[in-house]
This record gives sequence, C-alpha cells and structure tokens, in this order.
Amino acid sequence: MIRVFSAAPLMLIAATIVAPAETSTSKGFFDVISADDLKNFCIFRGDAYSIGAFMCDNTKQANICAGPEETPPSGMKPTGRAFWRSVDAEQVCSP
Repeated sequence: MIRVFSAAPLMLIAATIVAPAETSTSKGFFDVISADDLKNFCIFRGDAYSIGAFMCDNTKQANICAGPEETPPSGMKPTGRAFWRSVDAEQVCSP
C-alpha cells in the first residue's frame, strides 16, 4: 500500500507497511511484528516505513529509509536497525 502524507512544509511519499491483523482482536502493526523484524523498518510519527521509503520536503533535502546492513553517515554509529539517511532531493523527489 502506498500512502501519501502532506504536512506543511513536509510531504511524505513512502511505501508504508500496513498489517491489519486478521483476528477477532484488533491488533496493530506494532502488536504483530517481532522486535527482531522491526529493525528492518524506519519509524516516523508512529508509522513504520519499509526500507527504500522516502520523504521529500520543500527544500533540497530528502530522507530515505536505509537498511540495517547499510553503512551510516560519518559520525553516526551503526545501530543494527534501519535509519533515515539524508540525500539530495533531486535524487528521489519529482520537481
């Protein structure tokens, strides 16, 4: 499922993982995913985004969800989980 969020001045365009539980109880995504699997998702405002999801804002910067095996930017220690990487917006955002 693709979800598009807009909040001034930020526009998110991302492949969001939505996992409605098929049970009689109403469990959400964070209730059904294991802690080990959660390391493969970036979190923003309480939503989980898959690796490769990206956010564009009105400046020249964008953020991409990078996987736990990727090398973080200099100055950032590896955490063993997905993280948001800053990139030039022209690489991923439409004009």
